[in-house]
Amino acid sequence: MASVFMGFCVNPIHVVQEITAAGQWPLSILFAVMTTVIPYLCYTKGLSCLPASKASVTATIEPVMAAVLGILVFKEGITVAKMGGILLVVGAVVLMNMGKTSEVVEILEKRASPKEENNKQDDEESALS
Repeated sequence: MASVFMGFCVNPIHVVQEITAAGQWPLSILFAVMTTVIPYLCYTKGLSCLPASKASVTATIEPVMAAVLGILVFKEGITVAKMGGILLVVGAVVLMNMGKTSEVVEILEKRASPKEENNKQDDEESALS
C-alpha cells in the first residue's frame, strides 16, 4: 500500500533514472533480495512446516512484531487496546503450541516408520535368500 501511495508522491521514472545515473543497480537489487525475498522465503518455509490451522494462528504474530518494533524503535505510544491485542495474540499462539513436543515426536516417529518397515522387508528378503 505504501508503494502505491509513494507512486503518487514520487515519480518512479525519476527514481529509476537516479539509480541508473549513480550506478547503484547492484546495490539496489542486493537490498531488495536481502530485505524482502530471503525473509519472505524463510517465513513461508517456516509456515509450511505447520498444519494449516496452526499456521494461520502463528501468522498472526507478524502484526504483533510490527507493533512491538513500533513501540521499541519508533517510540510509538502504548495503549491499553494495543497491549490487550498483543497479549491475546501471543496467548493464543502459546496455548496452541502447548504440548507441541509430543506432536513433534509423533511426526518424527511417522517419518521413521517407513524406513524401519523398509529395513524389516530387506531383512526378511535377505533371510529368505
